[in-house]
Amino acid sequence: MPCACCHGREHVSEAFDPFINQWSLYGKCKMDNHLSRFRMAMEAPISDGWEDSRLQSLPAECFQQCLSYLDLGSLMTMRRVSQFTRMTVSSIPEYREILENSPQILRACLVTRVANHIPFLRLHHALTNMECYYCTRADPAIPSFGTHLSLFEGRRACLYCIRNSPALLPIELKDLFPLYLQCKLSAIRPIHALQPVATLPGTYGETSTKVLNTNSVVQASVVSNGKPLSDKEMRILFGRVEVNGPEIWHHPLAQEKDESDIKPRNFHDSSSAKRVLLMYQTAIAIPYLSSDKLTTDYGTMCGDCILHMQWEETRWTNEQRMRARQGHSPYASDRIRAFINHVRRRGCTTYSISPEADVDAGHISKKVRALKLASGKVPDETLDEHGEKDTFPEFRGMSIQEHRQFHVREFLPPKEREYREKMKATTRAAPPAPLRPT
Repeated sequence: MPCACCHGREHVSEAFDPFINQWSLYGKCKMDNHLSRFRMAMEAPISDGWEDSRLQSLPAECFQQCLSYLDLGSLMTMRRVSQFTRMTVSSIPEYREILENSPQILRACLVTRVANHIPFLRLHHALTNMECYYCTRADPAIPSFGTHLSLFEGRRACLYCIRNSPALLPIELKDLFPLYLQCKLSAIRPIHALQPVATLPGTYGETSTKVLNTNSVVQASVVSNGKPLSDKEMRILFGRVEVNGPEIWHHPLAQEKDESDIKPRNFHDSSSAKRVLLMYQTAIAIPYLSSDKLTTDYGTMCGDCILHMQWEETRWTNEQRMRARQGHSPYASDRIRAFINHVRRRGCTTYSISPEADVDAGHISKKVRALKLASGKVPDETLDEHGEKDTFPEFRGMSIQEHRQFHVREFLPPKEREYREKMKATTRAAPPAPLRPT
């Protein structure tokens, strides 16, 4: 994951991808788009029986328009019907854009067996739209740069949502079998109505864990058929019975030992290590194709935001130890928990870096500010750990150039400023992922 330092220079960190490795997909799914010679010549439109086919008799533009409304699996099946349909599909503008700029998402959808559930135009929309789908539908809606494609629905998602959004919480299909065997009527949808993702062996997670087995994974949020869930069903799906528990967010590239403990007393965390590892097996990096159709942008994280997160995590950990030695409660209050969650979300937010993508990001920023002015709302202001107004609004721009302006106006305590300068001088960049100094 690239990482940019907000003091005026871009830096690319060490190669580290805890999600599906796109280079491993080449051997699992070899595309035939470069094959140009065939054993038999393609029939011309003047051949006998050509007009008997209603599809082939359509104008090429109409035929391509009809094909573009298929799901990805059906579209790839149409390519294998004949040389004519293969040529027609390969010449669809949206298909060429995906193939030339991000062929790994085609391979990922085919290998994980979700191609039949993802509309082709939705996949193209994910390539040409930089906004995270799940952030724009959250409450409150905060647009952010999405760097990955969630294979559950074929939509663009940011690092924060992949790790923390309840809509992308995975569950193994075999864990649902006890619910199907119970006698009473269940609130679980039939198994044939689910859309499982077939995970791939590889190295995943912030700890680079090797996975040798394959599993069938489904979205826990779409398993219910709308009926109220029982305690047993809640425990199997979400790992807990209570619904309105405290929210604890995690940085997707930070190891658990590098994060401070903000859990309340007697808190049961539903995100087990196995389920967290499944989150990384259901997403793959996807670039953003700018509006000029010439530039792809994978996004970058802000180095200063990462250093700020590390500083606050360490500061709260030291405060917990001091509280325990003095006989006070070391558990975090709701205000501290909300502040650390906010800092972690800042640390995993990504921004566009190319000039072409910055132009498109500027249009989104203008639209967000116009909506806020039209609704009569001032920019969101959060409280820091001292209960004072934070100088950062929730929406801090979509491009790294725009985001730097917030750090220019940032007030830093002397000790934190010294810490950042020391880290920048030591690593000559923001800390590479996983987020620990080298």
